[in-house]
Amino acid sequence: MNAFWAWIKGQRENIQTILIAIFLAFFIRTFVAEARYIPSESMLPTLIGSQDPWQSDRIIVEKLTYDFSKPQRTNVIVFVPPACFQDNAGSTSVTDTSVAYIKRIIGLPGDRIEVQGGTVRLGSTVLDHERFRVQLFERTAGLSSEFNGFTERPLAYQKRLKLEKDGVQFGDQKLSTAEIAQKFGLTPDQVTITPGVVLINNKALDESYTYEDPSYNMKDLSDIPCYQGQKTGPVIVPEGHYFAMGDNRNNSQDSHIWGFLPAHACPKEQSVIDSILANTGIAPCTGLIGKAAFRFFPLNRLGTI
Repeated sequence: MNAFWAWIKGQRENIQTILIAIFLAFFIRTFVAEARYIPSESMLPTLIGSQDPWQSDRIIVEKLTYDFSKPQRTNVIVFVPPACFQDNAGSTSVTDTSVAYIKRIIGLPGDRIEVQGGTVRLGSTVLDHERFRVQLFERTAGLSSEFNGFTERPLAYQKRLKLEKDGVQFGDQKLSTAEIAQKFGLTPDQVTITPGVVLINNKALDESYTYEDPSYNMKDLSDIPCYQGQKTGPVIVPEGHYFAMGDNRNNSQDSHIWGFLPAHACPKEQSVIDSILANTGIAPCTGLIGKAAFRFFPLNRLGTI
């Protein structure tokens, strides 16, 4: 026993160093910054995600900024999603950071939000974003005229489709309006492309950072699944809340699914959270973790976000 305490005494400086390092690591991760990897494709092309941490981007989440300033439009944030979505996913705690999400802030308090899905007019037929995706895949892949969309639909959905006024981005191809017309046996003047947009106070956002333009419409609170049967009226961001969306517009569980994102911290008692949610229909907190600040892996994508 004496030998043990003598060894401890001899290692005092090393033990102190280890304890200080553990304390600093805990303090920094809790209050200053932490590393996270991106597990999904909802933020493409800004951030590459994968269930395999070694195949996804890794980022530093900085936690001090929002202690001194409010989140701004286009900030990329990391947070615990509102309770409505978590309940659908089977989670019961809105403070569980294992289910943290990363999205971009689109709407600020007081903003009126509207989403208009993209369409393509081919002659006298107007196709929505997803129907056009399947039909363009049919023409590009050279499938038979009997193609009905069901068998090959999953393959079509693997192709990126971003509508632009002068053409489309389809997979790794950029097709002009004239090239699209040729594929469908039409003339260029018979093709009209109307990209999907997000409107803030009736003004379309310029979103060069998105992977696809929206394929869905959202004009009313009843268009948001978590508010259906509870709320109607224009989608106006309440005070103390934000509207957050993934850059991969059509493959993102975000505010167009679970609604407004509360900005303030969670009450500690789950019963308080449940009571506020039951009375207002809006989750009282999100457990905001911080701002996505820097990508440190892979090295060829090193840089700020």
